[in-house]
Amino acid sequence: MAKMQANDNGVIRTLGKIQVNDGGVVRTLKKAQANDNGVIRTIFQGGTLLGSKNIGSIVKITVSNTETDFIVAHKGKPSAMYHTSFDNGVVLMMKNIWESRQWHGSNVNDYQNSLIHAWLNNEFRDMIAQNIRGQIKQVRIPFRAGSGTSMTVTSGASGLSVRAFLLSAIEVGIPLATNYMPSDGEKLDYFLLGNDAGSEARTRRIATFSGTATGWWLRSPYTSGATSAWRVSASGDVSSVSASLPFGIRPALVLPDTLTVADDGTVIA
Repeated sequence: MAKMQANDNGVIRTLGKIQVNDGGVVRTLKKAQANDNGVIRTIFQGGTLLGSKNIGSIVKITVSNTETDFIVAHKGKPSAMYHTSFDNGVVLMMKNIWESRQWHGSNVNDYQNSLIHAWLNNEFRDMIAQNIRGQIKQVRIPFRAGSGTSMTVTSGASGLSVRAFLLSAIEVGIPLATNYMPSDGEKLDYFLLGNDAGSEARTRRIATFSGTATGWWLRSPYTSGATSAWRVSASGDVSSVSASLPFGIRPALVLPDTLTVADDGTVIA
């Protein structure tokens, strides 16, 4: 419930603010709760549409009962190679690293059959607050199917169906001239194209875990062989590492642009 209504002599009015009498002092609430047929719903004052938030803005989603920061990374389809399921959607990427996990338990660079793809779309998805979980768009992302040295990317309507996913190397602004890196996506608007040391492009890729800059996985396979995938390093550079090693996870997901974001940054559904 994104707004509160009151019956004013038979006329239903939407309240612009909610006030309560607290020991003789009238206070304006930024949020309140109401019993809606037995369901307690939080009502927020103000707010804007998610689709109106600027690229780089921070919004909050409850994950595992913890308010968690997400970056508005892109709006709509990044390019024609993405499926129409991205239409009217906003790509959100977790600001910090959630935890460290293996990419693939068998050391194979097959994203579709990886441990991380399964975890993101099962255990992790179930950690998200139920009201938001039900709003996550099922989208199809460009990906390199199978394992090994193939650079062929499957996209559009044949892309991989996901609700949560890792970003690809090109989505975070790595130039496609990099060796053994498939073109599995398009740069998202939050990121900058480039990989020079000390550049803003690298800075935007840096993420922390418990306050320390830490490397994190991408979904792009390293196609020199069948056992490695790409990751962002602690300095914002990229490197290839064994798919069986644990590195940081920054989940991404797509929400409808019509959801409301409260004044405190909380996404409401």
